[in-house]
Amino acid sequence: MSACPNPNDQAWKDLVIALSSEAYAMTAFVRNGNEVPTIEQAKQILKDLRVQDKDEQLSLASDQFKLSRAVQQRQTLETMKFRANKNQKATIQKLIDMNDAYQTFLRNNIEAAKNGSAVEQTLSVSKFIGSSEFKGDPKEYEAFKLFGTFMHELLEVAQEEAIAKNKTIAQIYSQEFF
Repeated sequence: MSACPNPNDQAWKDLVIALSSEAYAMTAFVRNGNEVPTIEQAKQILKDLRVQDKDEQLSLASDQFKLSRAVQQRQTLETMKFRANKNQKATIQKLIDMNDAYQTFLRNNIEAAKNGSAVEQTLSVSKFIGSSEFKGDPKEYEAFKLFGTFMHELLEVAQEEAIAKNKTIAQIYSQEFF
């Protein structure tokens, strides 16, 4: 049992696709005792939630998942900083500071959700509120959001591989890698 699902687990990927939302999948995961439920179990878990529970659980689960990713990203930044030159260290430190501020924001949201208080909704580190600020076809927004998530994942995987092989991302990234 883990505090967050393995994003590379096929059962998790299938659940996210079936529920059309990583946040809904995370809510089902948390409500299932931090175990990836079957698609049928997840749908029943979500169906059984009261409207208030859905909002609170969705916010809490999503923020917990984002926090776990932010913690992992900070660890990667610390590793990169250790090997960096002076200018790179300065840039990486700015990223670490931004990551720390984001973690604080998420922890405050998690605490507010646990206490039944209002939380600040966000879809990204920049706190861009996509659903209220985006103008146009919601399907286009969803596609744009999914592409952005894909690009972040691609960069993260490239970064991890580059660190493991002591290479730059430019040396790792190729058409085959993409």
